[in-house]
Amino acid sequence: MRDQQLLKMHEAVTGDRLQAESDPQVIWEELAAGDGDIPLTLHWFAGQSDYHSLVLSRVEGDRVHFHNPIRLQDDFEPGTELHDDAPPRIYHAPGDESVNREEFESWFSERDALGYLPPDA
Repeated sequence: MRDQQLLKMHEAVTGDRLQAESDPQVIWEELAAGDGDIPLTLHWFAGQSDYHSLVLSRVEGDRVHFHNPIRLQDDFEPGTELHDDAPPRIYHAPGDESVNREEFESWFSERDALGYLPPDA
């Protein structure tokens, strides 16, 4: 099953189990409620079958911010628009990027995204 390592690691660290959620509206609402970070996996680079893990951190207006571990060492100016084989997004700080709601919702249909929430969410 997909993301087993991520789920096992989360449970080992926090003691909590997570369940997959494929509805972007549910993920958005949970994140906007401020109940904590939400792990998410998706096909990050166009044409690749591997999944990439992100951690959704907050909603600000019509944008969702997330931690992207592959951008920790980059030194872009805050507000730089990133365009590569990954989804278009804005760089804010090392590891902190954001996309607008429309782009975020497209991840679920176009990039096979799944968010992971506690069972009681």
